[in-house]
Amino acid sequence: MAQSFTHGELVSSPTEMTPADRDLLPPPVVKQSHTDISPLPVAPCKLARYERADNQYDSALCAQARRLTPPHDAFSVPVADHPIKPMMFCKPSEDQPDYSSQLWKRFIHPEGQVYYHSDDLQLVTDADATREDVHQAIMGTCKELRRQMNQILAHQRPDSETEELLWHHHHENWELCVEVVFDTDNLITGISYYIADWNRRCVMWLEEGLSGKAVGLEHHACDEHLRQDLEGQFWKHVEYFSAHRPLPDGAYEELKGILVYAGTDRMTSTDSTASFNATDIRSFLQLLQVECGDGPGQRYFTATVARHWHEACDNRVHHLYGLPGARLCRSQSRYYAPLATDNPGLFMRTVASVFLFNDPVRIYHKLCATYVDRSVCIDHWRTFLKGVQEDWRSNSVIATVMLAANMGFLAIGQLGGTGSVKTSGDVNADPSAQMPLPAQTLSAISALLSIGSIISGMLLVRRHRELDTPYCTADQAGEYMSECARQFNGLFGAAMHFSTPFALQLWCLILFVGAMLTYSFFTPSFIISPFIAFTVVRIDMDSATGVGGEIASNVRGSASAFILLARLDDVDTYSFEISGSSVPAVHERYERS
Repeated sequence: MAQSFTHGELVSSPTEMTPADRDLLPPPVVKQSHTDISPLPVAPCKLARYERADNQYDSALCAQARRLTPPHDAFSVPVADHPIKPMMFCKPSEDQPDYSSQLWKRFIHPEGQVYYHSDDLQLVTDADATREDVHQAIMGTCKELRRQMNQILAHQRPDSETEELLWHHHHENWELCVEVVFDTDNLITGISYYIADWNRRCVMWLEEGLSGKAVGLEHHACDEHLRQDLEGQFWKHVEYFSAHRPLPDGAYEELKGILVYAGTDRMTSTDSTASFNATDIRSFLQLLQVECGDGPGQRYFTATVARHWHEACDNRVHHLYGLPGARLCRSQSRYYAPLATDNPGLFMRTVASVFLFNDPVRIYHKLCATYVDRSVCIDHWRTFLKGVQEDWRSNSVIATVMLAANMGFLAIGQLGGTGSVKTSGDVNADPSAQMPLPAQTLSAISALLSIGSIISGMLLVRRHRELDTPYCTADQAGEYMSECARQFNGLFGAAMHFSTPFALQLWCLILFVGAMLTYSFFTPSFIISPFIAFTVVRIDMDSATGVGGEIASNVRGSASAFILLARLDDVDTYSFEISGSSVPAVHERYERS
């Protein structure tokens, strides 16, 4: 019965719910029996650790929050003004809040994830084990695994009915991890598990005929290759559950040896298989020098060491460590044919050689060295991308200078035709001094090519800007390279795109030199011809150096001097009047240029 005020009178009558109110109520909770769900094998790397919090929430609280403050995101945590009691958490007569129970102990991972551990069951789970349904599901999983274990270890049977939950058969180094899967209504929909062996640094399952793909692992060459991958999965388990148990004996010392050798290999080899550069490895070793002992800081240190161990094991699996035909340097291919052996075709090679000055071949070999065995090492990827982006930027600078030089060259005819350049004898401009049409055409095309070089360089830099940040992962770089390999002409086509700014800029230089030589041919002069030859040599030499700032300064000076000297006759001393400024004699201008 609901009470409501109507016209000042208190009436007691049933209040019928509207369809809208009925939709706001939380869905009814249906109790599930733990015997209805069978545990499924899963690898530690496939645990929904980082996605689970987005899918779990208390439906009742969220429904209440939606009713109070609509609209409300169903996946957010409802917060409110929380009351603070006198001497809250600090009263001497009260103990600190303990969220553990007789069976379960509560721990917090350095990242903030809460998980529970049971010494009796030798079990860890990041689900709330204090909930009755979760607890019953875990107990059912232990019974099922105990049954499977009895079939495998037929010679070991439980001594009494009280040991029916002891799935581990008193093997103290075995630890069970149970993942409980919930739906959006906070109901249990599935259970996954794996068993970690702390003595042999490995994970295992109990199913017959299990494949690596079924638990989320990659393909393997042999049993030893699979063993290395399972060791990496063990360290992923230690990283996720690092607060309740110390590291295995000798793991810390061995990891330091691995890092010391990896750093030495990177510093003494240009093709090392180490995943990190020498600077990062040196920083890792400095961090690992600080041991936290057995105190509260142990969980942080254990998680740190376990993460480095997982990276080391993953690197060993990729490079076939300890197997026949192991990859000893980064450029060796083991899983696929080397990409550099692919033939791009006669037509593409001709285009690359004639029109792109064979620069795509150079970039193609770099791409193949970066994308070995269809995988990307993030350190090698950043080095490659940094180099090509520097090339794109420097080409844009040179193309900008050449655009200004072409504009100045095209203005020579205007200077000659208007008579803005005057000699001491005040002689009228010669009509034959107009810019020849072939020279104008070559210079105009050169200007267009310089604009194309600038635009293509800007587009390429912007396209790869996100891939050149410290936040770019190896997976993102690998996806980009895989996408390039699937395109027309594969990585060679990508190399042709990468070399476009350089090719356009070089064609721009060639046509500009042709325009100057054409002008010299149609307008012979005792002063002009030697100066043009000198300017052409200067531009070619400066462009070959590849120094952007010096190139810009020299080309600007040479082009300006060429414009001023283009209309001179065979005289020794005179002055120019350009935009109201006086320029001294010819010999000083030669020295300036």
